Amino acid sequence: MAQSTRKPSADAGASVLYPLGMWPVMLAESCVRVQQLQWDALSAWQQSFAVFNKDFWEQWACRYAGGLPIDA
Repeated sequence: MAQSTRKPSADAGASVLYPLGMWPVMLAESCVRVQQLQWDALSAWQQSFAVFNKDFWEQWACRYAGGLPIDA
C-alpha cells in the first residue's frame, strides 16, 4: 500500500462550512438595513412636519400679526 504525499489542508473543511458561519453576519446586515429604512422614514416624516410648521407660522404672521412672511 502506497502512502499519500498529499497533506490535508486546513481550509478544505472551512470552505464547506463557510456559508454556515456567515449567517450571523447576514442577519446583522439585514437588521441594520431595516433599521436604516426606519430612520429614513422617520426623517422624512419629521421633515414634512417641519415644512408644515414653517408654512403655518408664516401664514399666521401675515394674517394676524400684520407682518411680512418670515422668509421675505
